[in-house]
Amino acid sequence: RAVAREQGPSQTQLKSALTSSFEPAWPRVSAEAAASIVGGIARECSSSSAGARRPAGIVVGLRATSRAVKRGEIRVVVAASELQPPLLLAQLAVHAHAAGAHLAVLPSTAAALGQPLGLLRAAVLGLQSRVFDEAHALVRLVLAVPPPQPCWLQCCASRLRERAREAAVPSEPGGAAQSW
Repeated sequence: RAVAREQGPSQTQLKSALTSSFEPAWPRVSAEAAASIVGGIARECSSSSAGARRPAGIVVGLRATSRAVKRGEIRVVVAASELQPPLLLAQLAVHAHAAGAHLAVLPSTAAALGQPLGLLRAAVLGLQSRVFDEAHALVRLVLAVPPPQPCWLQCCASRLRERAREAAVPSEPGGAAQSW
C-alpha cells in the first residue's frame, strides 16, 4: 500500500499568501508613454551590432536586474505592472530607490516588454549606467515617468543604506556586534 505524501501549499496559494493587502499604487503611466518606452527598447535592439537580439547594457529579468541594482550598475529599471507577487516589485522599488536608480512601472504585460528582445516574457529590464548615460534618448523617456513614491519607500531605502554603512565599518575590537 502506498504512503501518501504530505501535501504542501499549492503555488496558487503561495502567491496569494505573498500578496499584500496594502499593495502600493504605482504612478499611472499613460499608454502613449509606455508605448514610447517599449518602442525605444525595440529601436535599441534593432540597432545593436551584429544582429544581437539583446544589446549590451540591457539586463533582463527580476533576479539579474535586482543583483545589478544592488551593485549600483543600473541607471533605469523598467518593469511590467503585472509582476506577481507584487511584493517582488515592491522589493525591487526599495533597492532601486536606495541605489539611486529610476524605476518606471509600465501598464504593460511581461510579454509586451520581452517582445523587442525576442523573449516570451521579461517582467523587468535594467539599463546599465556604463552604456546608457543620462543624455540617451531611452533614458530620457523613462526619466519622464514619475517615480513611485509610496510612503514606506523612503524609510526602507534609508534603512538599507544604513545597514550598508554598518557593514562597511569594522566593529571595534572587543565590542559586541549589533545583530538584527
